[in-house]
Amino acid sequence: MNLLYKYVCLLLLLFSFSGKAQVNLDSLWSSWVDSTKKDTNRLKAIYDFTWDGYLSTQPDSAFYFAQLQYDFAKSVNNELWKAKALRLQGLSLSGNKNELENPLEYFQKALTIFKKIEHHGYISKCLLDIAKLYSVENNFQKTIEFRQQALTYEIKKGNNTTVAHLYSHIGDLFNSEGELEAALDYYQKCLVLRKEIGNKNELAISYNTIGNVYLDLGN
Repeated sequence: MNLLYKYVCLLLLLFSFSGKAQVNLDSLWSSWVDSTKKDTNRLKAIYDFTWDGYLSTQPDSAFYFAQLQYDFAKSVNNELWKAKALRLQGLSLSGNKNELENPLEYFQKALTIFKKIEHHGYISKCLLDIAKLYSVENNFQKTIEFRQQALTYEIKKGNNTTVAHLYSHIGDLFNSEGELEAALDYYQKCLVLRKEIGNKNELAISYNTIGNVYLDLGN
């Protein structure tokens, strides 16, 4: 009886979440098609609708809705939302194994606009998107290059948590290639920031990682 009760509760909970998600998507779509709303509100609505409703589950549909966003942003001369739409299309292509188009093209177009309007946050995101593409292709040099570029922008923003993660990730890349001294340099930089941030769990991970590199170096 207890098992049946738990099962029914779980089903009700899942239906509840599903219903709430659908209501939210319906609301976002209503905002998007409402021509009385501000352009930026409509653009945010179609962006959230695409991201929340389709990007991870239906990449073809996500690409289509992102194109709607791009076309409208272009018609109202909104560069930021044009670039966001292009990035969405790049992400949708990245998640679609059957897609023949190259997501890199969309990321690069988005990156050009983000640089033009000097939006450092999205410049960094686009650079990391591109780095991920090269990582999947096992292109070590390009992966490092674009992660380092993203690191530069995150340092400018002063986002120490993200900077520390990037130091760690770049260290991992060098480590995987057997370039232990370079890896150690990035791990040490990560350690310094994590001491400042004070996250003990991540600090412990850094100490452990550095210890392993010294072990591999025979020290």
